[in-house]
Amino acid sequence: MENLYVAPLNGEALKPIIESNHEITKGTAMGVELNAQGDPNQPYVKAVEQYNLLAFEFSLNPLNWIAPIWYATGKAKKRREALETLLGFTQQVINERAEIFDELEKSGQKVEKKRMAFLDMLLNMKNENQLSNEDIREEVDTFMFEGHDTTSSGIGWTCWCFATHPEIQEKVYQEIYQHFGDSDRDIVIDDLKELKYLERCLKESMRLFPPVPAVLRKLKNDINLGGKIVPAGATVVINQYVVHRNPMTYPNPDNFDPDNFLPEKAVSRHPYDYIPFSAGPRNCIGQKFAFYEEKVAMIWILRKYKLTTNYKLHDNLGGNESILRPKMGIPVKVERRN
Repeated sequence: MENLYVAPLNGEALKPIIESNHEITKGTAMGVELNAQGDPNQPYVKAVEQYNLLAFEFSLNPLNWIAPIWYATGKAKKRREALETLLGFTQQVINERAEIFDELEKSGQKVEKKRMAFLDMLLNMKNENQLSNEDIREEVDTFMFEGHDTTSSGIGWTCWCFATHPEIQEKVYQEIYQHFGDSDRDIVIDDLKELKYLERCLKESMRLFPPVPAVLRKLKNDINLGGKIVPAGATVVINQYVVHRNPMTYPNPDNFDPDNFLPEKAVSRHPYDYIPFSAGPRNCIGQKFAFYEEKVAMIWILRKYKLTTNYKLHDNLGGNESILRPKMGIPVKVERRN
């Protein structure tokens, strides 16, 4: 048995999986290859990290809210530069894909709708006068900015849950093996619909460790909360990390228990008792894509490897950032399956 220690779990650990299923890496949301795993200093990735850190620092220190102090520190300039990198890269991605899309249209070729990248669908809607250039840029900004870090957080925490619960991991592996057998074939959408126990495990992982631990909302109307009036215009913080640990909703809320998402239990809960992707009109536009992405990644990981660790589930705490990052990384041993 070949052992490999990974802390934290990173792109190199997943390289054999990616190489063995190259078709997955080619079918991306934007139709453009970023090479974010191969190049840790990729400008867009670094700009996202810097922008998030500065935004988080700004929100936590009231002194930063005084404009002269914030600008005097030089951090306002750094945040503006990071934002310019983000917006510039997004526009470059749109322009490059639009050129390819236009060339196909001019040559009389059309991309089948079922094979369109997300950006292709947006460009197609622009040609049908349903979206403006600004609409497309906003959607791509949201998808790229929110989509890359959150899914990696979700995959990492799920690996952690499986490593600390070997009996659950084995049950998931058996479900995968019964479905695929010894085959090394690609994963298709119909496969994802069949693996119900894996789906419950992913949902439970996001209950305990929501990739985005809190969201903000600006109130349009006054709200009465416990006899206190929260006025319209106020910004409220909705903390999924706390909501998902309500003992009245989830018995033994700190335990990793995929049975929390048995159909008969899920149907009896209020929809807002489980909000890893937020909820309402401002919920995550890429939640289905993200869930499929995590499911595909976990199938390939467990097909090839067994995850173990000497730690317990709650030895690893979530770091207080805009994305829920494990303070210890993901200290697991990755053993190649026979």
